[in-house]
Amino acid sequence: MSDPAGLAIDEENRFLYVANTGTDQILVYDADTFKLLRKIGTAGKARTLTDPGDFAAPTNVAVDKDGNLFVADTLNDRVEVFDADGVFVPPRSARTATVRAISRVPRALRSIVTATSG
Repeated sequence: MSDPAGLAIDEENRFLYVANTGTDQILVYDADTFKLLRKIGTAGKARTLTDPGDFAAPTNVAVDKDGNLFVADTLNDRVEVFDADGVFVPPRSARTATVRAISRVPRALRSIVTATSG
């Protein structure tokens, strides 16, 4: 792990999410055993990737009541959403998705989202 930043726990699915800023990835651990289950994002690309599911300095994570993961993708100026299996949840349209995403974002990330989308 390199430069861990934000943490979030999905109490329902028992996942611990770590925003690993140093590798541009989200690390997903079993919250009970701390075993690494998967990584979201691609490491080693010097923060040049902009595709959904790839990050440039993810700094914070939050989980909503439905188990969706919200990632503050800082240098890409966006918040990405993933389901509990780590699958990217695409917006239906950019404008609609922004409005809906802001209303669904957990309070821990809300100020980041409104600052970058407004």
